[in-house]
Amino acid sequence: MNYTVIYSPSMNLAAKAAYPIDEKEGNILMVLPLNSVLASKIEDNSNVRVIIVETLKPGEKEWDYAARFKEETEKVLSKKGCAIEFVLDPHPFDASKTNIAKLYRNLTRLILPESTLLVDITFGPRYITLFYTCLLSYAERFLNCEIDSIVYGQADMKYNPPKDVKLCDVTSVYLLSSFSSLFGDKKEAYDRFIDEMLS
Repeated sequence: MNYTVIYSPSMNLAAKAAYPIDEKEGNILMVLPLNSVLASKIEDNSNVRVIIVETLKPGEKEWDYAARFKEETEKVLSKKGCAIEFVLDPHPFDASKTNIAKLYRNLTRLILPESTLLVDITFGPRYITLFYTCLLSYAERFLNCEIDSIVYGQADMKYNPPKDVKLCDVTSVYLLSSFSSLFGDKKEAYDRFIDEMLS
């Protein structure tokens, strides 16, 4: 199997690990929510490309924020026998049309065609959720990819350890938009589909 994993690291170097992996030796906490379920989502001996979308302010260096997350992802996949490739795509902390267009073009070339996509939208600039939605639509339509998981982490980080930790899977929200194109102008049929899907 081929997988593409996409996430943005937190720009807070003091971000606390909060999301547990249940293992025999006890709960191990992850900083990136997706990493807490990644090993259960990816089949053994798969090809995995991990795209890390790192936002940098002027004067910051590549891997300043991403290194910790890369190490964490390597750790959770270490027993899977996977061929893992990490690709860093740094971009400036500037939501200009030029920068967003460049990032979009870069990522459309980096996604493995005919792969299963897993995306974490917890961290990154405010536009990243909408940006990833557009990117996933491209991957489905033109790269023959399948969307497996879109997740984000919810936690009250004022506490140490964080409280009210929850991994939220919002894949169904994306699929609502994705499926709408199949119904054309048949609003009533789409409304029935939504009612069934959400009930």
